[in-house]
Amino acid sequence: ADAGEAPAVLFVKPRMEKVFPDTLPLKEDLATEVSVFAARDEFEPVAFSIHAVRELRCVEVTMSDLILVKTGAVIPAQDIAVGWVENALAPPLDDRKHRDQRFVTPTHIVPMRKTIIPAGESRRCWMTIRAPKDAQAGRYEGHAVIATDRGELEMKVHFTVLPFALARQNDDKNQYYLPFHNFTLYRA
Repeated sequence: ADAGEAPAVLFVKPRMEKVFPDTLPLKEDLATEVSVFAARDEFEPVAFSIHAVRELRCVEVTMSDLILVKTGAVIPAQDIAVGWVENALAPPLDDRKHRDQRFVTPTHIVPMRKTIIPAGESRRCWMTIRAPKDAQAGRYEGHAVIATDRGELEMKVHFTVLPFALARQNDDKNQYYLPFHNFTLYRA
């Protein structure tokens, strides 16, 4: 890496696409802003990743308030959950060819804390924004600040609140409903 090269790049992949530590951003993934939308009283995830060109220490992401462009209404930063997607060693695959191989895969989200991103590795930041029940409809703008020992980066966040709330389902009649008490949490 030459002295003039940025210590990191920001990129966005679809939320359902996994970002591994060795994921390299494609040119079309590079981004400095992300846009999402939600109905009132709904939660919407926002995810972006940081690829460290050089080792980054003390990496922490903080989110600003989201401000409605036309009126100045606010969704406060403290109502936006910010965390890291953690990776863990996956169990071996259940086939003869791969049963001795293990790999690291994204598994869960942990609250934001300072971290290190080694040179050449990527790390995904995951935020969850809640559109309040009484939110004014429209486009809110804010930014995530990525603070590191090598300076700051910024990801602009555009959040559109739709002018309606979704109808609530009666969960016991929903075909996908499974009562929580039927689940047991297993950890590797």
